Amino acid sequence: MDHKNTIIPNGTTKIEAHAYENKQDIESVAFPTSLKYIGENAFYNCSSLKVMELPSGIEWIEHRAFKGCPAVIFVPKSIRHIGAEAFAKNAVVFFESGENDFDGYYNDQVVYDYPDSYYRGPSMGVDHIITRYYQTGCKRFYNATHAEFLAYIKEHS
Repeated sequence: MDHKNTIIPNGTTKIEAHAYENKQDIESVAFPTSLKYIGENAFYNCSSLKVMELPSGIEWIEHRAFKGCPAVIFVPKSIRHIGAEAFAKNAVVFFESGENDFDGYYNDQVVYDYPDSYYRGPSMGVDHIITRYYQTGCKRFYNATHAEFLAYIKEHS
């Protein structure tokens, strides 16, 4: 079955764990605005995935959901939780500007080698322990705008 341009049906609120894991032929995914939850390893090792724009209502992304995906990803400010290694290995992630109730774990390339350190999240104003929650290989842009996301895609495509 060809998954090159995967479309998640309208009305879908949850993508189950391992749903598209190791689907090497997926290049793009269209998410419905109804989506709230992406399960563990849902898109793990989808090595052809290029660009993803998560819907504005997404709230929860589980562990390793996009690990091993070389995609450029836009995460809206509606996000409340991002699990361990959700974007690890090769992703470029833009976190939208604005306050949120984020419950996940941030870390930068600068601090990921220090598992007992704390890192102040850029927009939350609270400290988060990063032990065991590495996002290694993930380049991140915090407090990003949608325009910056689109400009990056244009510049790097």
